[in-house]
Amino acid sequence: MDEQIFRSLQPFLLGLIGEPGWALITSWALPGTVLVAAGLWAHRERRWKTLLICVCCGLLGESLSSHVIKPIFAVARPCRIEGMSLLARCSWTYSMPSSHAVSIVAGLLPLALAWRRAAFGLGALAFLFIVSRSALGMHWPSDLLVGALFGAVIGIVGHRLQNRFEAR
Repeated sequence: MDEQIFRSLQPFLLGLIGEPGWALITSWALPGTVLVAAGLWAHRERRWKTLLICVCCGLLGESLSSHVIKPIFAVARPCRIEGMSLLARCSWTYSMPSSHAVSIVAGLLPLALAWRRAAFGLGALAFLFIVSRSALGMHWPSDLLVGALFGAVIGIVGHRLQNRFEAR
């Protein structure tokens, strides 16, 4: 079923903005922009601990995903199985879960919960970033879903730590 969803979703996504557009979104330009905006918010609101927790959650999620979880599942990337031509090189690392999805959700969830006015915008940017991975053939839809869920768990733990720091 994952392959069927991928086969119907990927061409549709590529048709929306093309490979160059998705490649730009999947680069670190989008998360970098979010990080700069979050830094400005943290400076204005004096919420540096929140920003630090967000960065730590994102880094923790990426590390756990890449070095612990991916070798357990050992799922090949769609671009390896399908042999698609992409602008981005196809990685030889495993696919499940998407480390991009884990890190962006883990990092942005505590920020969105602290900065409620920006939550919808942050969620939309995270969604674009996550979907870009499937648009470029790097991940199966299930990789993105599992990555986002794993990132949400880390983000919720980060948010609870953030609340404890603020209570002090």
